[in-house]
Amino acid sequence: KFLDLHRCTFKPELARSARLRAVAVRGVILASRREEQQAETRLKVMRLISQNPEMSTRQVADEVGISNGSAYYVLTALVEK
Repeated sequence: KFLDLHRCTFKPELARSARLRAVAVRGVILASRREEQQAETRLKVMRLISQNPEMSTRQVADEVGISNGSAYYVLTALVEK
């Protein structure tokens, strides 16, 4: 597809479009993984809080393995929901 077999020349416009498609596909895969990780984190946080509603954000962060700021963000988003 990248080579014109009749002339045996490289077609950079085809190579560029293929690279862009590959990057777009990779971006979708990365976004999908990120969303999956965020959903798992939210679930872990909800389970922790349901077991011990008095936990601090620092305790949640330590248990889940995220930063204190991320724990605060997740908890705030869950409260808003």
